[in-house]
Amino acid sequence: MIVFSTLGGMRAATWVQIIKAILMIGGSAMIATLVLV
Repeated sequence: MIVFSTLGGMRAATWVQIIKAILMIGGSAMIATLVLV
């Protein structure tokens, strides 16, 4: 049970990092387009 929760927590942390990366990439892309346009 402890191993399962640890794996689940690691997976959740990975998903959070992926979402943060997507948001950062999207935000910088929006800023870049605003600056260029």
